[in-house]
Amino acid sequence: MVEVGCTEGGTGLKADWIADARATIKKWPEVVGFSYNNERTDCSYLLDSSTSALNSFKRMGADDSFRKRLA
Repeated sequence: MVEVGCTEGGTGLKADWIADARATIKKWPEVVGFSYNNERTDCSYLLDSSTSALNSFKRMGADDSFRKRLA
């Protein structure tokens, strides 16, 4: 299992990072878990820091390829 997080950069960059993570994880069948660090520490890793970031994460969660790994 891997825990990750991303801060907002410029407009849309966090959403792009999440989409890239989704695409990369789909290519790595040895990954069996993904945990996003949704918290505010020294930086804000909150998923709802932008609408685009939250929507990108929702698309990741709705992706059937991730559900199939758990089945």
